[in-house]
Amino acid sequence: MEIKNGDVDKLDEILLDARKKKFNDKFNNEDSEEILFSSQETSKTENNQNDTTKKVLNGHAITKPLQIDRKLNKKKEIIKSMLNKVNQRNHIEVSGNQLRERMLNRLKAAQFRYLNEKLYTSSGGDAQSLFQSDPLAFQTYHEGYQQQVKKWPVNPLDVIVKKILEMPKTYLIADMGCGEGALRTRVPQRVRSFDLVSTSAAVEACDMAHTPLPAAAVDVAVYCLALMGTDLTQYLLEANRILKVGGHLLVAEVESRFEDPQTFAREVQRLGFRLRELDTQHQVFFFFHFNKVQQPPVKKSKLPNLTLKPCLYKKR
Repeated sequence: MEIKNGDVDKLDEILLDARKKKFNDKFNNEDSEEILFSSQETSKTENNQNDTTKKVLNGHAITKPLQIDRKLNKKKEIIKSMLNKVNQRNHIEVSGNQLRERMLNRLKAAQFRYLNEKLYTSSGGDAQSLFQSDPLAFQTYHEGYQQQVKKWPVNPLDVIVKKILEMPKTYLIADMGCGEGALRTRVPQRVRSFDLVSTSAAVEACDMAHTPLPAAAVDVAVYCLALMGTDLTQYLLEANRILKVGGHLLVAEVESRFEDPQTFAREVQRLGFRLRELDTQHQVFFFFHFNKVQQPPVKKSKLPNLTLKPCLYKKR
């Protein structure tokens, strides 16, 4: 393309005409102008951005491109927003005493679960030896038990108390596995309280399979969550021994321990009892009311092997 000296001032127009001529070979005039001008605007933008990054000859500092500045400002705004959110969070302050109390409660809960498992998987004699060698363990167990009571929809002892209050005040009651002996303080009848360890002068320490009571001495034998361990048959044989004929055997247990409560009731009846009532209307617990009708079989081969599933708590 030939450019005359007089046309130097019109260089932009000459270049523009040359581009239009080149595109006319492939596109019509209208399309070529649109593409050409689009290309021209793109070229100008790229040139402007490149020019802003160059150092000016008169000594001015390098100027950052506007696009880069906007990106940096946007990042700054994001970081600032994040920092503000962090500052606005509600901090939970836990004092040293609160933390210590929480850790102690977790430790007690773990100890309770361990002791609970031992009681359900050991004989009464072994459990008694365990607690006699470590009285603090028995206290820990009952503290954990009291925490569990607060979580139940009903306290099984309340149901038993209600039933005993309907009985003659002259009755003598044996509270087996009594814990702290709460039953004695809630009914007008005379109560003898037994557990593996004595927590007070009113509680007699013994293996529940071998109490110091004489035969046919009591009117009611209560086992409120006390059928623990591996020798349940021996516990209820002892209940038969100490009860008068016609006496009452009251049992409260966690429903999850039973495959079938009716099957359990039939097995207990083989020990000389008759089922009077089975209450399954309450949440979590089953309540059994038996009467002693006769002595248990003399031959051991005719005795049932009573078992219940252990009531174990999930490890956390």
